[in-house]
Amino acid sequence: MRWWFDRRVNAFVAEDPAQPNQPLSFFTSQASAGRASVTAVGLPVGTGEGFGIDFDRDDLKNKADTVAANGTNPDVADSDGDTWLDGHELNNGGNPSNPSVISNDTRPPRVLRAVTQFVTGRVARINVETNEPCVIQASYSFGGGPIQSKTTEVPSKTHTLLLNDLLPSSGGAPWMTYSGTLTAIDLGSQTSTPQSLPNMPAFNQGLGGPLPITTRNFTDLQTTVVVGNLSATSTLVGGVRTINASLRVDQKVGAPPAAPSAPNC
Repeated sequence: MRWWFDRRVNAFVAEDPAQPNQPLSFFTSQASAGRASVTAVGLPVGTGEGFGIDFDRDDLKNKADTVAANGTNPDVADSDGDTWLDGHELNNGGNPSNPSVISNDTRPPRVLRAVTQFVTGRVARINVETNEPCVIQASYSFGGGPIQSKTTEVPSKTHTLLLNDLLPSSGGAPWMTYSGTLTAIDLGSQTSTPQSLPNMPAFNQGLGGPLPITTRNFTDLQTTVVVGNLSATSTLVGGVRTINASLRVDQKVGAPPAAPSAPNC
């Protein structure tokens, strides 16, 4: 039996919907008594449910995603090919094994959790979790600037948004501070209540506490300088050599560390 730890209920959820949720103490006591062998696997945020209890990510647990149980294929998210995920159909009055009986989705989705993982001079990464498979639309802007937007492509319950078109701050004057909303859109085109872009408290402590996403500037020595895209051209005209060089400099906070240099062989 495979299980997945669901932060929303603070318990482990089984791939068999007939099994009740269990706390961690259930597994430690089973192992201590010699009644079970328990193997725990740590995974990147947002990947545990698909790895553990819903292999095809159709919002239908593995043991319920069978021909015998619901006429579905556990390796195909849309068993009858009608563009609706199997679990979504079962949860909304459809039939996942009959393409002529589709979902009747009248319930709006909910954004359960949104976290800004890191911000650089030009990029912010936001992780979002929803209660059902959705796409996420982000709309954002800085004060007086144009509205920008990003939308994820594949319906899922876990989402990663990269806002990669931000403007860097310049020495604190001005601070490029972005605000906006996140909206979940489910398979039935129902939309969630818009949520504000998540603040990044640790990042903004020097600015007086939690604030909307603010890009880094190029004078903050507390962050890591990242230099890239270095290029140079050299021309010789009339005995005069001209060299033009360019590079890109960013600073990052909370982002993954740079990959180690390859060893000399």
